[in-house]
Amino acid sequence: SGNGSSDGSKGLELSTKVDHAIVQLQFDKALTYIWENISAADKILNETEPWKIKDDMPARQKALEPVVELIRQIALNLQASMPETAHKILSQFEVGKPIAVQPA
Repeated sequence: SGNGSSDGSKGLELSTKVDHAIVQLQFDKALTYIWENISAADKILNETEPWKIKDDMPARQKALEPVVELIRQIALNLQASMPETAHKILSQFEVGKPIAVQPA
């Protein structure tokens, strides 16, 4: 149903799919959708290689923003099956908390 655009709507779509799968007690499908988000985050990291952006912190942060959003979405989706893990992940990405980016 979604278009998988890079504006973050795919992550939201997956969340809806995860919620629906959980309601239907289709936990295997819910985990498959979560893994799609994990794979998307991995792909972005491999394509943008933010660890190679050494002298341009705004560019590095811009490269990491979609990954951070996917990680937040993954954590939200994990709340039903792995609440402690989800809480640990979300606590690392508090709203308003600056992203700690280490210089390479």
